[in-house]
Amino acid sequence: MFAGPGAPPGVAAAWVGVTFLLAATAYGFFQVPYVAQPAEITDDPDERSALISWRVAALAVGILLAGAGAPAVVDAFGGGRDGYLAMSVFVAVLLAGGMLGAVIGTRNAPTLTRVRSEGRLLTTLRLAWGSRPFRVLLTGFVVQALGIGVMLAGVPYFSQYVLGDAAAGTLLFAALVAPAILVMPLWLGFSRRFGKRRGLLVSSGVFTSSAAALGAASGGGTAVVLPFVVLVGIGYAGMQMFPLAMLPDVIAADEAASGQRRAGVFTGVWTAAETLGLAIGPGLLGGLLALAGYVSSRGDDVVAQSDTAVSAILLGFTLVPALLVLASLPVLARYRLDAVPTQEVPA
Repeated sequence: MFAGPGAPPGVAAAWVGVTFLLAATAYGFFQVPYVAQPAEITDDPDERSALISWRVAALAVGILLAGAGAPAVVDAFGGGRDGYLAMSVFVAVLLAGGMLGAVIGTRNAPTLTRVRSEGRLLTTLRLAWGSRPFRVLLTGFVVQALGIGVMLAGVPYFSQYVLGDAAAGTLLFAALVAPAILVMPLWLGFSRRFGKRRGLLVSSGVFTSSAAALGAASGGGTAVVLPFVVLVGIGYAGMQMFPLAMLPDVIAADEAASGQRRAGVFTGVWTAAETLGLAIGPGLLGGLLALAGYVSSRGDDVVAQSDTAVSAILLGFTLVPALLVLASLPVLARYRLDAVPTQEVPA
């Protein structure tokens, strides 16, 4: 994707479009069985939660490696086209290691049953949407993904124009992602004692309140903001873990009701919806900034922004994600599968 021609613009755009589509398709091929596998490996809901907690913690490590390592590689190779091409090789090696490691590491994992997948798109969507627990969980998760997408896209803008410190972006990114490595055991213990649904609601509440408080604290500079970003990251970690731990429960409940294990059906729709939510999030931020009169920079030049544009950046990084996650709570509160044993059919 990064090795294409730089000109003419039409050819360059076509190259990026085609190669990005191939990369996204490959991601889907990997992600669907990757998300479905816990439902195949074990019937124990607590074991599934443990599997997911390790997965989310490992994901945080990978994001930190890529987030911190990619800019360093670009700079080490002189920036520009050569720097980004070297960065793409670095990320490709990192991706290959993680993906192949997951395949090799689970080669001896038990497969309790073969899953069934539906070949037609409309049939797949109908079957997945027919499950009320899945419908509720997916809707809430996608709304939260919108909020996360907006916040992650806003990191460089917030650090540059609100904090006045472009280098703070790396710290903000690390403070948002790194807590997942440390708090996973805590969220796992919470789920075992109080249930995954309650854990998701509590972690979402932590995210919402911390993101709102972050907006009020932004005037204090980077040192004041970082603790609030860490709190946001703690909530974000639970918001990543609990839905992925609840999805295999939904798959198991569907099997109890239908007699068929259709993990690929649910994880396929889940992966597509998650990707869509994370993709639309930056678009929402871009639309908000455009309405506020944000002026794009050219090259390394920093363009002075109006007070309205800076306020929009602040809202896009704090209040907008908080409101989106808050909007998901009434939906997720309707999820009731936690109280149903796995061998029973949910009401």
